[in-house]
Amino acid sequence: MQLRSLNVSHNSLRALLPSTFRGLSALESLDAAHNHLGALSDRMLEDQSRLTHLSLAHNQLQSLPGRLLPDKNSLEVLDLTSNFILEFPEQLVNRLTKLKK
Repeated sequence: MQLRSLNVSHNSLRALLPSTFRGLSALESLDAAHNHLGALSDRMLEDQSRLTHLSLAHNQLQSLPGRLLPDKNSLEVLDLTSNFILEFPEQLVNRLTKLKK
């Protein structure tokens, strides 16, 4: 059985390392809301092509890496509520072909 949902919200996390998600290729939902994340690593979720829901709400993000997700991804819901993001990288926008919300 492979992990399909991971909730690390409300943990005062300051960073998420790319190695944290390595090998979690079946992950469909990741909730990292209500932490203290200030930045995300490029290619942090490169193995998560099945990810459909990602919540990074209520953090301290100021930017997002253009290659946060793999080229072919399944992301349908992206919640970035209550962050400090000023620009959304075009490279990331182009990868969000299935985004609904």
